[in-house]
Amino acid sequence: MEREALFRAYGKINLYLDVTGLLKNGYHKVEMVMQAISLHDTLGISIAEGKEAVEFRSSLKSLEGDDENTVLKALKIFKEETGFRGTVSIDLEKRIPVAGGLGGGSSDGAALLLAMDHLLGSRLSLDKLLSMAEKVGMDTPFLMLTQIKNWNFLRKELKEDERASYCALATGTGTKLKPLSGIDSFVVTVTPDIQVSTEEIYKMTDREGIKNHPCLEGFLKGLKAGNHCEIKNNTGNVLEFFAAKKYPIIVYTKNKMESLGEPLLVLMSGSGGTIFSLYEEEKDAQNAYEEMIKHYKCTNLTRTMI
Repeated sequence: MEREALFRAYGKINLYLDVTGLLKNGYHKVEMVMQAISLHDTLGISIAEGKEAVEFRSSLKSLEGDDENTVLKALKIFKEETGFRGTVSIDLEKRIPVAGGLGGGSSDGAALLLAMDHLLGSRLSLDKLLSMAEKVGMDTPFLMLTQIKNWNFLRKELKEDERASYCALATGTGTKLKPLSGIDSFVVTVTPDIQVSTEEIYKMTDREGIKNHPCLEGFLKGLKAGNHCEIKNNTGNVLEFFAAKKYPIIVYTKNKMESLGEPLLVLMSGSGGTIFSLYEEEKDAQNAYEEMIKHYKCTNLTRTMI
């Protein structure tokens, strides 16, 4: 019997990102607030019993030649954990920029794990699914919880879990998650034509040290109260300084976006190089989008999920 369906894999922005230490195992301790956005990739997945085989196609052809892409990595983990042996066909339509700090690869991996569980009727526990997600990537557990929140067709015990959310505080190595109420806003994302290495940016923080840290307590207080001024005054992304040092176009892009209207916040997401701006009014976001698309082909108008 063959089963198939389409699944959406949503991106994210980092409303807050701080690196607070380095563990003995080489992983960094972080404090992050992530919020899902409606910009998404789409995975078409079909499975069939019988011969073990994998077919993978993508609108971004470079991913087809990468056996270590997050979708195939997630599939390998799923098969190892469940013992599934059959035919899997995957069609990935990419919209989220690759290596831009918006979590596209991590979200694709999360979608694959949830999709396989759904199509096979495996009924894996959320704890089991999240443990598999951790093996895919640091942001994958949060993006899995985002998909659970959005995918109405999932089984009741997943949908009703209080951890499912569109916004969360991530601590530890980024996988300890606490649901939060996020910001309701329109979002413009701009990804310059650069490929930022997350590993390289984190190594820069180790070598040079972080001089200034944002204030998590003040940020969370502002977020809870919906106080945009308090959010802006207490947030930051400590990786932005290092990414901008290596790629000056990040500074230029951010300055340009800050000059367009009166955005609530302009910040780099993740380790870069996407810069995003938040707007209360759709018309202001539309105006900013129309100006930035003239200069950056990878510009998107989207909104936060709330």
